[in-house]
Amino acid sequence: MLAFPQLQTGATAQYPLVRTDVLRTTVNELADGGLIKFADESGKLTRWELRLEGLSDEEWLAISDLYSAVEGRLRTFTLLDPLSNLFAWSEDLSKDAWVKDPLLSITPGISDPFGGTAAAQLVNSGGAAQGLRQILNAPADYQYCCSAWVRSASATTIGIRRGGIVSQHPVGPTWTRVRSAGAEVTMGDTFTAGFVLNPGVTVELCAPQLEAQTSCGAYWRTTARSGVYEKVRFVDDRLDLIARDRGSNAGVLRLVSVE
Repeated sequence: MLAFPQLQTGATAQYPLVRTDVLRTTVNELADGGLIKFADESGKLTRWELRLEGLSDEEWLAISDLYSAVEGRLRTFTLLDPLSNLFAWSEDLSKDAWVKDPLLSITPGISDPFGGTAAAQLVNSGGAAQGLRQILNAPADYQYCCSAWVRSASATTIGIRRGGIVSQHPVGPTWTRVRSAGAEVTMGDTFTAGFVLNPGVTVELCAPQLEAQTSCGAYWRTTARSGVYEKVRFVDDRLDLIARDRGSNAGVLRLVSVE
């Protein structure tokens, strides 16, 4: 898989960075002067401007190698958006993006920690662990952080699945954000993340989030559009490297999604 590389910090970008979402509206003018307007999905664009400083020679080489592999502006690669949630449908666990084990029941519309009703109750009525997860087209060996807000009427635990690792986290009657972060040595072009309940466990869960970094950030609500952009191109005809010092490089990268 051709993907934008993570930096040695475990992130894919540095602040400040800029993301611009471009939307287009099509307008049809009728003979009587009336207007019909609708969103033109084919006109959507997302652009990023990444200003990178203090990159090691190895970090800049990884970006340069990607630029060469995609032949500059010609071909596309995958970008894990640093300003989004890699999970799709973060507040609707019934969508097909979520793979649910058969004995796990989900009840939506539960009061959430933000004053709304975006949480869901998860109940494992089976005799074995049951899970809820998403399978992403993303590098398996990157740093990821998977998190969610959870609570339970009685003390229990919830498992967070991050690739092939499931870690257990305590859950009590107060809303708490649980998280699991790290990287695996397993290579591959897909990554699975989600949540696992032991037999007989009932929890309320809200704001599931997956990020390509070492810790969780502010919650980003998603619908069908997640932060995994599979068709991104470089905008510029060349990469301009600025050598600040020995082993300290800088550059400005402009990217655009063509999905």
